[in-house]
Amino acid sequence: MTKRVLVIADMCTVGQCSLSVALPVLSACGAEACPLPVALLSSHSVGFKGYSRNSTVNCAEEAFRRLVASGTRFDAVFSMYLGGAREARLAQSADELLADDGMRIVDPAMADFGKLYPDLDEKLVEETRSLLAGADVVTPNLTEACLLARAKYCERYDEEFVLDLAKTIRRDLSGGNVVITGVRLKEGTIGSYAYDGVRGEYVSHRMEDRVCHGAGDVFSSALTGLMLGGKTFFDAVRRAEDFTYASVKETLLDPDHFYGLHFEKCLNMLLKG
Repeated sequence: MTKRVLVIADMCTVGQCSLSVALPVLSACGAEACPLPVALLSSHSVGFKGYSRNSTVNCAEEAFRRLVASGTRFDAVFSMYLGGAREARLAQSADELLADDGMRIVDPAMADFGKLYPDLDEKLVEETRSLLAGADVVTPNLTEACLLARAKYCERYDEEFVLDLAKTIRRDLSGGNVVITGVRLKEGTIGSYAYDGVRGEYVSHRMEDRVCHGAGDVFSSALTGLMLGGKTFFDAVRRAEDFTYASVKETLLDPDHFYGLHFEKCLNMLLKG
Protein backbone atom coordinates (compact mmCIF):
# COMPACT_ATOMS: atom_id res chain seq x y z
CA MET A 1 0.00 0.00 0.00
CA THR A 2 1.34 3.42 -0.97
CA LYS A 3 2.31 5.59 1.99
CA ARG A 4 1.01 9.15 2.02
CA VAL A 5 3.19 11.93 3.49
CA LEU A 6 2.26 15.54 4.19
CA VAL A 7 5.19 17.89 3.50
CA ILE A 8 5.07 21.29 5.24
CA ALA A 9 7.65 23.69 3.81
CA ASP A 10 8.24 26.62 1.48
CA MET A 11 8.36 26.53 -2.32
CA CYS A 12 11.01 28.25 -4.46
CA THR A 13 10.34 29.02 -8.11
CA VAL A 14 14.09 28.68 -8.72
CA GLY A 15 16.03 26.83 -6.06
CA GLN A 16 16.54 23.15 -5.33
CA CYS A 17 15.39 23.11 -1.73
CA SER A 18 12.38 22.34 0.46
CA LEU A 19 9.30 21.26 -1.56
CA SER A 20 11.20 21.35 -4.86
CA VAL A 21 13.40 18.58 -3.50
CA ALA A 22 11.03 16.71 -1.20
CA LEU A 23 8.28 16.03 -3.73
CA PRO A 24 10.37 14.24 -6.41
CA VAL A 25 12.59 12.44 -3.88
CA LEU A 26 9.64 11.10 -1.89
CA SER A 27 7.90 10.08 -5.10
CA ALA A 28 11.00 8.18 -6.23
CA CYS A 29 10.87 6.30 -2.91
CA GLY A 30 7.33 5.21 -3.75
CA ALA A 31 5.48 7.60 -1.43
CA GLU A 32 2.55 9.87 -2.26
CA ALA A 33 3.94 13.32 -1.50
CA CYS A 34 1.33 15.92 -0.54
CA PRO A 35 2.57 19.54 -0.30
CA LEU A 36 1.37 22.13 2.20
CA PRO A 37 3.36 25.26 1.21
CA VAL A 38 3.72 27.96 3.86
CA ALA A 39 5.59 30.45 1.64
CA LEU A 40 6.41 31.14 -1.98
CA LEU A 41 9.90 32.42 -2.83
CA SER A 42 11.04 33.69 -6.20
CA SER A 43 14.37 31.95 -5.69
CA HIS A 44 16.74 30.42 -3.22
CA SER A 45 17.99 33.01 -0.72
CA VAL A 46 21.63 32.16 -1.47
CA GLY A 47 23.29 33.86 -4.44
CA PHE A 48 20.23 35.69 -5.79
CA LYS A 49 19.77 39.45 -5.42
CA GLY A 50 16.41 40.84 -4.45
CA TYR A 51 14.58 37.56 -4.03
CA SER A 52 10.97 37.76 -2.86
CA ARG A 53 9.28 35.80 -0.09
CA ASN A 54 5.52 35.84 0.33
CA SER A 55 3.78 33.97 3.11
CA THR A 56 1.02 31.53 2.17
CA VAL A 57 0.40 30.55 5.79
CA ASN A 58 -3.21 31.82 5.67
CA CYS A 59 -3.92 29.42 2.82
CA ALA A 60 -2.00 26.64 4.55
CA GLU A 61 -3.98 27.08 7.78
CA GLU A 62 -7.28 26.98 5.87
CA ALA A 63 -6.18 23.85 3.98
CA PHE A 64 -5.14 22.28 7.29
CA ARG A 65 -8.57 22.94 8.84
CA ARG A 66 -10.29 21.41 5.81
CA LEU A 67 -8.10 18.32 5.96
CA VAL A 68 -8.81 17.82 9.66
CA ALA A 69 -12.55 18.29 9.14
CA SER A 70 -12.59 15.78 6.28
CA GLY A 71 -10.88 13.12 8.39
CA THR A 72 -7.87 12.94 6.06
CA ARG A 73 -4.93 11.10 7.58
CA PHE A 74 -1.28 10.73 6.57
CA ASP A 75 1.25 8.00 7.21
CA ALA A 76 3.86 10.67 7.88
CA VAL A 77 4.18 14.41 8.39
CA PHE A 78 7.51 15.86 7.24
CA SER A 79 8.29 19.51 8.04
CA MET A 80 11.25 21.42 6.62
CA TYR A 81 12.07 25.16 6.37
CA LEU A 82 9.18 27.04 7.97
CA GLY A 83 10.37 30.65 8.13
CA GLY A 84 8.43 31.86 11.15
CA ALA A 85 6.86 31.06 14.50
CA ARG A 86 3.32 30.90 13.08
CA GLU A 87 4.40 28.34 10.49
CA ALA A 88 6.12 26.33 13.20
CA ARG A 89 2.94 26.30 15.29
CA LEU A 90 1.01 25.02 12.28
CA ALA A 91 3.50 22.18 11.91
CA GLN A 92 3.12 21.43 15.64
CA SER A 93 -0.60 20.87 15.07
CA ALA A 94 0.02 18.32 12.33
CA ASP A 95 -0.33 15.41 14.74
CA GLU A 96 -4.07 15.87 14.19
CA LEU A 97 -3.55 14.58 10.65
CA LEU A 98 -1.34 11.60 11.51
CA ALA A 99 -2.59 8.04 11.22
CA ASP A 100 -2.48 6.07 14.47
CA ASP A 101 0.89 4.54 13.57
CA GLY A 102 2.07 7.61 11.65
CA MET A 103 5.60 8.98 11.73
CA ARG A 104 6.63 12.62 12.22
CA ILE A 105 9.95 13.82 10.81
CA VAL A 106 11.30 17.31 11.48
CA ASP A 107 14.12 18.90 9.50
CA PRO A 108 14.57 22.12 11.53
CA ALA A 109 16.10 24.05 8.64
CA MET A 110 16.90 27.50 10.00
CA ALA A 111 20.68 27.99 10.24
CA ASP A 112 24.11 27.00 8.96
CA PHE A 113 27.75 27.94 9.39
CA GLY A 114 27.10 29.11 12.94
CA LYS A 115 24.26 31.57 12.30
CA LEU A 116 20.55 31.78 11.51
CA TYR A 117 19.35 32.19 7.93
CA PRO A 118 18.33 35.72 6.87
CA ASP A 119 15.09 37.08 8.41
CA LEU A 120 14.91 34.39 11.10
CA ASP A 121 15.15 35.03 14.83
CA GLU A 122 15.35 33.40 18.26
CA LYS A 123 11.57 33.23 18.50
CA LEU A 124 11.56 30.66 15.70
CA VAL A 125 14.27 28.69 17.51
CA GLU A 126 12.05 28.51 20.59
CA GLU A 127 9.02 27.45 18.54
CA THR A 128 11.14 24.82 16.83
CA ARG A 129 12.16 23.38 20.20
CA SER A 130 8.45 22.91 20.90
CA LEU A 131 7.90 21.48 17.41
CA LEU A 132 10.40 18.71 18.12
CA ALA A 133 8.32 17.27 20.97
CA GLY A 134 7.21 13.77 20.02
CA ALA A 135 9.01 13.73 16.67
CA ASP A 136 10.10 10.27 15.55
CA VAL A 137 13.13 11.59 13.66
CA VAL A 138 14.89 14.97 13.83
CA THR A 139 17.56 15.97 11.28
CA PRO A 140 19.32 19.23 12.27
CA ASN A 141 22.67 20.21 10.85
CA LEU A 142 25.45 20.96 13.32
CA THR A 143 24.55 24.65 13.68
CA GLU A 144 20.88 23.86 14.23
CA ALA A 145 21.74 21.11 16.72
CA CYS A 146 23.78 23.60 18.76
CA LEU A 147 20.92 26.13 18.72
CA LEU A 148 18.37 23.54 19.77
CA ALA A 149 20.58 22.09 22.51
CA ARG A 150 21.66 25.57 23.68
CA ALA A 151 25.28 24.61 23.08
CA LYS A 152 28.03 26.88 21.82
CA TYR A 153 28.76 26.35 18.12
CA CYS A 154 32.37 25.52 17.33
CA GLU A 155 34.35 24.63 14.23
CA ARG A 156 36.48 22.01 15.95
CA TYR A 157 34.86 19.18 17.86
CA ASP A 158 35.03 15.43 18.47
CA GLU A 159 32.54 12.56 18.50
CA GLU A 160 31.76 13.10 22.18
CA PHE A 161 30.59 16.66 21.44
CA VAL A 162 28.29 15.51 18.60
CA LEU A 163 26.95 12.58 20.62
CA ASP A 164 26.17 14.90 23.53
CA LEU A 165 24.20 17.16 21.18
CA ALA A 166 22.20 14.20 19.89
CA LYS A 167 21.55 12.92 23.41
CA THR A 168 20.39 16.34 24.58
CA ILE A 169 17.99 16.77 21.66
CA ARG A 170 16.56 13.28 22.17
CA ARG A 171 16.30 13.55 25.95
CA ASP A 172 15.12 17.14 26.35
CA LEU A 173 13.24 17.89 23.12
CA SER A 174 12.09 15.09 20.85
CA GLY A 175 12.32 11.65 22.43
CA GLY A 176 12.98 10.22 18.95
CA ASN A 177 15.93 9.34 16.76
CA VAL A 178 18.36 12.12 15.87
CA VAL A 179 20.55 12.63 12.80
CA ILE A 180 22.98 15.54 12.85
CA THR A 181 24.10 16.41 9.32
CA GLY A 182 27.15 18.27 8.03
CA VAL A 183 29.41 16.60 10.61
CA ARG A 184 33.17 16.37 10.05
CA LEU A 185 34.70 13.84 12.43
CA LYS A 186 37.48 12.48 10.25
CA GLU A 187 39.98 14.37 8.14
CA GLY A 188 38.70 14.87 4.60
CA THR A 189 35.18 13.62 5.32
CA ILE A 190 31.71 15.03 5.92
CA GLY A 191 28.56 13.17 6.78
CA SER A 192 25.78 12.44 9.22
CA TYR A 193 25.84 11.29 12.82
CA ALA A 194 22.87 9.07 13.69
CA TYR A 195 21.72 8.28 17.22
CA ASP A 196 18.83 6.03 18.23
CA GLY A 197 19.04 6.33 21.99
CA VAL A 198 21.39 3.36 22.28
CA ARG A 199 24.30 3.96 19.93
CA GLY A 200 25.70 6.52 17.56
CA GLU A 201 27.03 5.95 14.06
CA TYR A 202 28.97 8.29 11.77
CA VAL A 203 28.12 7.81 8.09
CA SER A 204 30.36 9.87 5.84
CA HIS A 205 31.78 10.45 2.40
CA ARG A 206 34.70 12.40 0.95
CA MET A 207 34.67 16.13 1.60
CA GLU A 208 34.62 17.96 -1.72
CA ASP A 209 36.23 21.36 -2.21
CA ARG A 210 32.94 23.17 -2.79
CA VAL A 211 29.97 24.22 -0.69
CA CYS A 212 26.81 22.52 -1.95
CA HIS A 213 23.65 24.22 -0.71
CA GLY A 214 20.55 22.12 -0.21
CA ALA A 215 22.34 18.90 0.71
CA GLY A 216 20.42 18.72 3.99
CA ASP A 217 17.08 18.89 2.17
CA VAL A 218 18.12 16.09 -0.18
CA PHE A 219 19.28 13.95 2.73
CA SER A 220 16.23 14.44 4.97
CA SER A 221 13.81 13.86 2.07
CA ALA A 222 15.55 10.63 1.11
CA LEU A 223 15.70 9.49 4.74
CA THR A 224 11.96 10.08 5.13
CA GLY A 225 11.11 8.21 1.94
CA LEU A 226 13.38 5.28 2.74
CA MET A 227 11.96 4.87 6.24
CA LEU A 228 8.42 5.03 4.87
CA GLY A 229 9.47 2.29 2.47
CA GLY A 230 10.38 0.04 5.38
CA LYS A 231 14.09 0.63 5.81
CA THR A 232 15.45 0.56 9.34
CA PHE A 233 16.71 3.83 10.80
CA PHE A 234 20.44 3.20 10.36
CA ASP A 235 20.03 1.57 6.95
CA ALA A 236 17.96 4.55 5.78
CA VAL A 237 20.65 6.95 7.06
CA ARG A 238 23.36 5.10 5.14
CA ARG A 239 21.36 4.98 1.91
CA ALA A 240 20.28 8.61 2.20
CA GLU A 241 23.93 9.60 2.69
CA ASP A 242 24.95 7.62 -0.40
CA PHE A 243 22.20 9.29 -2.44
CA THR A 244 23.21 12.74 -1.22
CA TYR A 245 26.86 12.21 -2.08
CA ALA A 246 25.96 10.89 -5.54
CA SER A 247 23.96 14.10 -6.02
CA VAL A 248 26.94 16.17 -4.86
CA LYS A 249 29.20 14.48 -7.40
CA GLU A 250 26.64 15.12 -10.14
CA THR A 251 26.52 18.78 -9.13
CA LEU A 252 30.31 19.12 -9.30
CA LEU A 253 30.09 18.46 -13.04
CA ASP A 254 28.30 21.80 -13.42
CA PRO A 255 30.53 24.58 -12.00
CA ASP A 256 27.85 27.22 -12.60
CA HIS A 257 25.22 25.52 -10.45
CA PHE A 258 25.36 27.11 -7.00
CA TYR A 259 21.90 26.96 -5.41
CA GLY A 260 21.23 23.25 -4.90
CA LEU A 261 22.12 19.71 -5.84
CA HIS A 262 21.61 18.06 -9.22
CA PHE A 263 19.82 15.10 -7.65
CA GLU A 264 17.55 14.31 -10.61
CA LYS A 265 19.90 11.90 -12.38
CA CYS A 266 20.46 10.02 -9.11
CA LEU A 267 16.81 9.27 -8.34
CA ASN A 268 17.21 5.77 -9.79
CA MET A 269 19.18 4.92 -6.64
CA LEU A 270 15.95 5.29 -4.69
CA LEU A 271 13.82 3.38 -7.20
CA LYS A 272 15.69 0.15 -6.46
CA GLY A 273 13.86 -0.26 -3.16
